[in-house]
Amino acid sequence: MAPADALAASVSSRPQPGEPEATAWDSRTQRMDGVRKALSVHALVFCCAVVACLVVGPLLPGARYLIPWLVSERGRVHVELQSPQLRCLSVPVGGRFVAAKALCNGTEVVKGQIMGVVEDTPIPRELADAQRKYADLQLHLLRLEAQRGQGIAGEPGLAAGMVREARDTALKLRDQEREIARLRELEAKLTVTSPISGRVTFGLAASRPVGPHETICSIYPPDRTDLIALLQGPEAVIDGIIKAGRVEVVFSTPEGDVTVTATPLHGSRHGFVVEKGPGKPHELWASVHCVPVDVPPNLLPGTVGRLR
Repeated sequence: MAPADALAASVSSRPQPGEPEATAWDSRTQRMDGVRKALSVHALVFCCAVVACLVVGPLLPGARYLIPWLVSERGRVHVELQSPQLRCLSVPVGGRFVAAKALCNGTEVVKGQIMGVVEDTPIPRELADAQRKYADLQLHLLRLEAQRGQGIAGEPGLAAGMVREARDTALKLRDQEREIARLRELEAKLTVTSPISGRVTFGLAASRPVGPHETICSIYPPDRTDLIALLQGPEAVIDGIIKAGRVEVVFSTPEGDVTVTATPLHGSRHGFVVEKGPGKPHELWASVHCVPVDVPPNLLPGTVGRLR
């Protein structure tokens, strides 16, 4: 608006001599209403823009770089404590595992301690069947030997047939002996014991169905010098951590958050591609192992954390 027009408008808005005061008040009220309407329209447009960024933005290639305040790349990094000495405790066959006692995360156990028993398995039935077959084969072999020793010396063909049958029966007996030994070994493993002394990670359920060779818990030895923090996230963030030479990770514990400083191992970097789905662009991610400087005793392998 030109200065002359603005001056004319301000003069016209003032009450003129002889003009009623109510008319001037109405003019000011109308101007305020117009200002409020304009502000409402601008607020509505702004809200629509924010909603569009939140809904449509993640679907567009490179949207997170256009609106960095909506997406935190560091917050997408997954952190987990790992240990090469972690021992997984598994069951030999499927069934139902019944623990001797339910154990919570961090419970100390000793080597040879009975952790529980696998029930509802086919092992006892299979062992009984194998023993019955073994007894039948033994009885059949004894009959063959008895028949061969009775009055068949003058029948070479019949004697040769019995010799072959006795030899085959003896072979079947040896196979059955091996099967019985295998089943007895499995039966002994139905009582699950701790292979080492240490602390249980992720706890041990009191009772649950299990499949063959399924892990029921993990045990971490007392030596805590081998803990490694595995970081997985967007490639740019991981490369920045490696370049910085240190990273601070926050782990949540029942006692509160614990901050651990770790040093990345440069040779452990591994890049990979994360597929987003059909029609969506893929992402370049990377992983790196970091050596923690000092780990509190209440942090065990498998604990998940986040970047500070």
